[in-house]
Amino acid sequence: MSFAGLLHRATGDVESYDGAVTVLQGLGVGRLAVQSAQRMLDAIVESPIPEAEWEPMAAILGDELALLVGVSPSSMARYRNGSRATPDVVAERLHVLTQIVADLAGSYNDYGIRRWFRRTRTALGGRAPSDILAGEWNADGPDVRAVRDLAEALIAGMGV
Repeated sequence: MSFAGLLHRATGDVESYDGAVTVLQGLGVGRLAVQSAQRMLDAIVESPIPEAEWEPMAAILGDELALLVGVSPSSMARYRNGSRATPDVVAERLHVLTQIVADLAGSYNDYGIRRWFRRTRTALGGRAPSDILAGEWNADGPDVRAVRDLAEALIAGMGV
């Protein structure tokens, strides 16, 4: 599943590129990138959209999502239902997780994705991705980059 597929889960509206553009523009992303698909994709990658990311990520990761973004389950519930704005640092972590899950969704079902986060990996020094992505973590940190690279390698291995 691509990022657009995850976005579709959140909005139910994305049946085409034009639909995706419309939804994203409504969320404030890519206003000037209508003519360029690549610019739009770049804007998506660089722009956390918690309003569109909470629901599909919670559907896949369940209660573990709160742990992975470093908030309490009650705070996550408030962010998800919009009664409280998602803080920037939490939105950034959620966005990184969304990108990782989008990479994994091409190879795993939801159950496999949850297991992927819990399994130890040699490439991560014997740690599980959830060990690195728990609590307060920096999206630009080297350990987080190693987790992202591991997920991205699944896409690269498929020739995508």
